[in-house]
Amino acid sequence: MISLSMTPCYRGVAKWLPQRMRPQRRSTSEDRLGVVSGKAWATTSPASRISDIDTVDTLPEFPCVSSSSTTSAGDTDAAEEHEIEQRMADAASHVLPWRLQDWEVVEQLQEAPRNQGCVVLAKSLQHGGVFAAVKQMPNTWVAASHAEFARQHPESAERPWFDVGVVNYLHDRGFEHVCRPLGVFRDTFSTYVVSSYATQGDLFSWLPREPEQGDRESGILRPLMQQLFEAVRRLHDLGIAHNDLSLENVLVTQEDPLDAPSIKLVDFGMASLARRDRGFSGKRSYIAPEQHEEGACDRFLSDAFAAGVCLFTLATRSYPWDSTRPGACKRFQFITKHGLRAYIARKRIRSSSDVRLAQVLSFDLVDMLDALLAPQPQARACMGEQCFKDDIVSGVRRSALSMPWLSA
Repeated sequence: MISLSMTPCYRGVAKWLPQRMRPQRRSTSEDRLGVVSGKAWATTSPASRISDIDTVDTLPEFPCVSSSSTTSAGDTDAAEEHEIEQRMADAASHVLPWRLQDWEVVEQLQEAPRNQGCVVLAKSLQHGGVFAAVKQMPNTWVAASHAEFARQHPESAERPWFDVGVVNYLHDRGFEHVCRPLGVFRDTFSTYVVSSYATQGDLFSWLPREPEQGDRESGILRPLMQQLFEAVRRLHDLGIAHNDLSLENVLVTQEDPLDAPSIKLVDFGMASLARRDRGFSGKRSYIAPEQHEEGACDRFLSDAFAAGVCLFTLATRSYPWDSTRPGACKRFQFITKHGLRAYIARKRIRSSSDVRLAQVLSFDLVDMLDALLAPQPQARACMGEQCFKDDIVSGVRRSALSMPWLSA
């Protein structure tokens, strides 16, 4: 048996695990795009990976899992800060000992450099061989509670206990687009945050995929993006802005071979409970341009911008720009001046081809991208949140969930 505490970033794969069941490794680095950028518009059709790994419906109750919410699912009242604080406190006070003999590591799923750790796929030997995702972080970083972490790391954008609290809160509210929290464990050196395993990797790993039937827009993009947009809308209606949406932070799971894949949002360490906030957070290609300006900005619209970057990247297998920081990227400067439609009309699908993006993207998809990636937030589409209801009804702002591409 291989111990997590013995190998903080274990990179091996258990020989007994069939190749089709081995998860995609994930990295938070945007440099991962280089892996597939040379394969843009490939005609390969890899089979959909259907995993028979135990999923959330078959997970037994772990001893540290509890739900203290009395709010009914579907309630769209704003999330109360004290409820998340209570869940952070509950998680910190119910940390269980990490028992080496209870787990067997299968593979590293991703590095977690901002939390000084990694995420691995592990097999629970005490719960019928159930697979779970285990995020391992050093105790010197995590600290014993959110309050202690805040004292030790007052400038940190990452907040591991806040991440735990938000996920527990969302799970208690019946928000189905998070991985099921299974508890927090600790040994002498590390803290382990355990959750259900998303069997199909992150959205980044879907970049090279082609559908088994039909075109890529209808077979892959539309079903996944409709779920993502709906998940973001519901998150915002609960009063939470994610602030770090990216392809790497959207996981895909398939609980049954006959079910459609479903998406899960992860990494809420940068999330905020204030719709308007200062500063910027997230990965450089996904940061909305207004976050680089002075003053507070609408974080819900910033999330919409990041969702648009996810859609563009998944559709074209390339980022629209390297950065939205003023003067940092010529492509973003061109789009700011001439518009995204002009960029799509000129951009080749790859350097060796004369085919332009406008020739392979549908009109309705380009319309969606243009609305979500508007550099000015006042012109940007929203996700149909309740707070934008009056703007949507009056025609001042469009809702991405009501646009033609999603209903095609």
